[in-house]
Amino acid sequence: MRSGVLRISDMLLDNPILLKELRIGLRERKIFLIQSLYLVILGAATALFLFSASTPDDLLELPDRGRLLHGILFWSQLVMVVLITPSLTCGQISGERENDSLDLLRASRLRTVEIVLGKLGYALAYIGLLLVSSLPMAAVVFLLGGVAPGEVATSYGILALATILAGLLGLFFSAREQKTGHATNQTYGSLILVFILSLALLPALLEFLSPNQTLGVGRFAIPLWLYLLVHAGGLITFLFLKVQNHLRRRVVYERWMGRLFMVIWLFNCGLLGLVSFSGGSWQDPESVAAIWCAALTLALACLGCFLDSQPFAAPREEARRQAELAFRPWFWCGVLLAGLALMAGVQVALDAPLERVLNTLGLCAGVLFSFAVVTRSLHSLLGGRPRFATLYYTLLPAVLVLPLLSLASEDSAPTLWMGIQVSPLPAIWALWDDTPEVLPDSWSVSLPAACLFSWFGLAALLGALRALRRNRLAGKA
Repeated sequence: MRSGVLRISDMLLDNPILLKELRIGLRERKIFLIQSLYLVILGAATALFLFSASTPDDLLELPDRGRLLHGILFWSQLVMVVLITPSLTCGQISGERENDSLDLLRASRLRTVEIVLGKLGYALAYIGLLLVSSLPMAAVVFLLGGVAPGEVATSYGILALATILAGLLGLFFSAREQKTGHATNQTYGSLILVFILSLALLPALLEFLSPNQTLGVGRFAIPLWLYLLVHAGGLITFLFLKVQNHLRRRVVYERWMGRLFMVIWLFNCGLLGLVSFSGGSWQDPESVAAIWCAALTLALACLGCFLDSQPFAAPREEARRQAELAFRPWFWCGVLLAGLALMAGVQVALDAPLERVLNTLGLCAGVLFSFAVVTRSLHSLLGGRPRFATLYYTLLPAVLVLPLLSLASEDSAPTLWMGIQVSPLPAIWALWDDTPEVLPDSWSVSLPAACLFSWFGLAALLGALRALRRNRLAGKA
């Protein structure tokens, strides 16, 4: 343990990339302008609050005003930190690529982790300077009261965590894209999308982030802050590994990313099983059906990342990839299914209806494997012309959402002729809502059975066509 800590400290303190970036970057004029603007905004917000707030008649109101000022300073710093940090990392690697110096950096004796730590450390050091310079204004809240030193320390810990996430996001797009402009646009576009989603879900988020909020049930409940901290740490680790993999693609990075995803996926599936009961009881099937629909949608979205395993350019790395089970697409289908089975097991342990849970799990398993066969076969039949990710993530929302448009028709009940059986979401809902029949004309059919039959038939048809095409190409060769 001690040797590992010493190695990390050596990579940070004796890092030539970090020293170069600090010496060059901190001499730029924009660095001092950003710091001045940062402190001016915080100082103006503090001064306006203090001058506009009249002296209260009751001194007991002062703690409330202290908490309000603390919230203003925290959210102001959070917004500025999230906006400033990516600007320091978006051009770190793409700029090297544009200057034709990235290959020289790769050919040096520096390891990939040292390059990433050096590039990221410059942004973290500068944002750390901004946060330290704002401490005198944060201390003003102690004059009013209502805020403990631990709360201030927690708020600065959250700011540090947001800094690392924003910096790694910019570094990720910088390593992936060829030009700095593209990396900058994608980074801030992602941040704007997160901001819009946060505004749309603001009422739910405020209720979700209420004090002493927990997830789970009974002795298995965990604090919300611990859940968020675990996922923030997982996202930081994933982005850090992903940046290294973009710089120098290796089996070890992808192996650890797969392990990290496996742990987070199984943890969340087990937690979803607990949450499905803590949200009410099994007499309220709508919430349980919604959780199963969300879990299947997430599983299908994650599946697309593992179905198209690209070969390595280095023969040694490619040999390792061929020898590892973790690089087989069907292995990840099994991992995703294992997570859904874990969620089902937790629900059954909490006295959920066994027949409904098993039917839902079987439906999800059938759709999961069938969708994998359909997308891979369709990509092969198209000659691999569109990128697999483009084909997959175009087909996925079309399959999940477009058949649901038949539910918007108020003139008549949805039928099989409208394609409602293609989407597995109404089938899951029918299993838990006691409405498993659809009436096309004069006969009835179970909607989950129709869904499975449709997907199995489509998978068998496209799989057979793919096999015939492969045999024909082999015969020509």
